[in-house]
Amino acid sequence: MSATSAGVVKLSIEVITLPVGDVARALRFDVDQVGFTPDVDYSPNDTFRVVQLTPGSSCSSTRVEVGRGYLSFRSRTPIDHVYQ
Repeated sequence: MSATSAGVVKLSIEVITLPVGDVARALRFDVDQVGFTPDVDYSPNDTFRVVQLTPGSSCSSTRVEVGRGYLSFRSRTPIDHVYQ
């Protein structure tokens, strides 16, 4: 790139994480009602589960999780909204 040309930065959202109270219910809704494709379903123990889904031909994914103790980036306190 020369000193006179301007670079272009491409920004994109890759994954959006949503804390949920019931991952199985969120998974059923996202797959059966919305048509998302499940990519990952990982549960190393009984208290933590993460499912990653991709909508249609999108380059972005949605991840629904339970059991992590979510912290907000700014306040470092637990987030009080959990999607039911």
